[in-house]
Amino acid sequence: MADRLPQTPTRQRRAWDGGDLRLDYVPYIGAVKGVDLGAFGIITTGLGTFGNLDVDTLNFNGNIISDSTGTISFADENLATTGIVTAPRFNIGPTGFNYLVMVGIDIHIVSQSKLYLDPFANKIECGSSRIQTTGQGVFGSLTVDGTTLRANEVGYLNKVGIRTAIPATTLQVVGDSRFGDQATNYAEFETDGTLEFNGTATIWDDLRTPVNTVKVPGSKAPTWTSYSAGLLLGFSYQSVGGNEEEVYFTVQIPHGRKPGSDIFPHVHWVPNEDTTDDPEVVRWGMEYEWVDMDGSFSGTTTIYGEESFTDTADKHTVTDLTTIDGSGHTALISMLVCRLFRNSSHANDTYDSGSALALLLEIDFHIEMDMIGSRQAWVK
Repeated sequence: MADRLPQTPTRQRRAWDGGDLRLDYVPYIGAVKGVDLGAFGIITTGLGTFGNLDVDTLNFNGNIISDSTGTISFADENLATTGIVTAPRFNIGPTGFNYLVMVGIDIHIVSQSKLYLDPFANKIECGSSRIQTTGQGVFGSLTVDGTTLRANEVGYLNKVGIRTAIPATTLQVVGDSRFGDQATNYAEFETDGTLEFNGTATIWDDLRTPVNTVKVPGSKAPTWTSYSAGLLLGFSYQSVGGNEEEVYFTVQIPHGRKPGSDIFPHVHWVPNEDTTDDPEVVRWGMEYEWVDMDGSFSGTTTIYGEESFTDTADKHTVTDLTTIDGSGHTALISMLVCRLFRNSSHANDTYDSGSALALLLEIDFHIEMDMIGSRQAWVK
């Protein structure tokens, strides 16, 4: 075999030693294509240049392998290194099929390719992060930058922990967390567990004053009327303003109200009969004063709302009153002192049959809420 090797200008020594061919000079084999050494090894301590190299084991003792023009392929062989493989693009997989691609510092799993880890390869480490498995394709825990996902790990079955390695529930997050869009509309759990709603994530609720909680005056009082399974207050038609029937009530604004938001009053009521003068109109009025804690009462405001209806006896009807501006009310605690009346002396109120009554069910306020209550008893 030695006679088949090319001669070099210096004709240095070549010798057989235990089956290996050892050369005391830097070999140049590039001019001889397809040198097959079988189970032998080639060991160099300098620069070796090769055309095609077919060898069982190829060792690079801390040196570099590179190819600037073609492709280095390992078909059905193992590539093992404790060094660094550098390439702008590194494909793992058969040519023309789905494969794993490393492009720069990113790893791409092309098309329908999958990443499997067998039971013995139970951890992939990437810096301070790691992927752990308990078997092929089944993850025990996944930790990325302090976030731990636990699936089939003993004691943490189907649990996810974010910023905690020991989740106690299906999902546990330690620290602030948001659910919604990037910056505007979201629900946020604060570190202490407080829930706050922002943007369009705010919620709505009713501040309710049922008919059985209002104060009926001694004069100009609506009549308690038996209706359905209970008693409702019937407001009759009064053509003279001084005789209009009325009730009184006081409410406190909930702690969960969004500071500065408007409130929306409305009256729930029932017409007790049809009349021949359709369409009919009932007009409601509410006089109120809204004062924050430590504020001063200085004067009332009156708002109105009308409802037109046709042949709707016994129908649960809701009449919106004018929206109440809340921009000046940012305190946690505030109260409304109110008088509700039927403004039947107004020309627009035409539900004027002698036996026709507007039966009061309740007066409510729609309240926009950014929290469920407040963080503390006296602090929003």
